[in-house]
Amino acid sequence: MNKCIKLFVAFALVSLSAFQTEAEDVISLKVGMIGLDTSHSIAFTKVLNSADATEDVSNCKVTIAYPYGSRDIESSYSRIPGYIEQMKEMEVKIASSIDEVLAEVDVVLLETNDGKPHLEQAIAVIAVSYTHLRAHETPEHRVWRVVRVK
Repeated sequence: MNKCIKLFVAFALVSLSAFQTEAEDVISLKVGMIGLDTSHSIAFTKVLNSADATEDVSNCKVTIAYPYGSRDIESSYSRIPGYIEQMKEMEVKIASSIDEVLAEVDVVLLETNDGKPHLEQAIAVIAVSYTHLRAHETPEHRVWRVVRVK
């Protein structure tokens, strides 16, 4: 599992490098969130969507979230309804699937509290990210293949 986490972090960094621009070119990044079973989801959304967000994240806004992560840890899944309401108050759309999130965003934060669904959720993100990055590949900026061995 440790290798999967390292691989995902490395892939995320490569993915983010696709968004590098000249200093004077500011781009907006739509942020999607997977997992509303932790207070981190609310805290990160407040920071990113704040009108006075720091300059390094002022171009990032959480726009959509898929709420489900753990379905068998009561202390996690019992928080989801309240966190959904807080996200809606911050004008974040609630998605019915991870695919719906992926179709609308540039960056994904995987916040699910329970580690058991992380790999499945990460694979969904990586598969879409890889396809998207390949569409923008140039000879100077190559995209590395992530191969899953069964």
